[in-house]
Amino acid sequence: MTLYKKVGRKYIPVSDTEAYAGLDNGSWMVHVENGSTQCRRLVEPANAALEFAILLKSNKISKYLMEVSKARPKSQKLTKAQKKIVDQFYSLPNKDALLYWEYDSYQGMAEGLIKSLLN
Repeated sequence: MTLYKKVGRKYIPVSDTEAYAGLDNGSWMVHVENGSTQCRRLVEPANAALEFAILLKSNKISKYLMEVSKARPKSQKLTKAQKKIVDQFYSLPNKDALLYWEYDSYQGMAEGLIKSLLN
């Protein structure tokens, strides 16, 4: 059941008292910050403090990775030959299929980095 509170003339959801109903058996770790709630299954409850420390550090590392990997414009303009090639590429049918790349998430990269440092 979702609970609501009145803000001005609107009712907004404030909590879901049955959110835990979808969780499987086992131990779970929940971390809440402004704009973010993370829920993770604990593999070994005895390592909860270590897993929580990894989660917090991986959040910081993933934010860092996002910042340093932002695309920036080139400092040089395209030559006429380069511009012609780019225009030819954008005139291709189904060019969108060529533009999609798949990577691990920043969070996944950060967690993998921390776990590899711990091993």
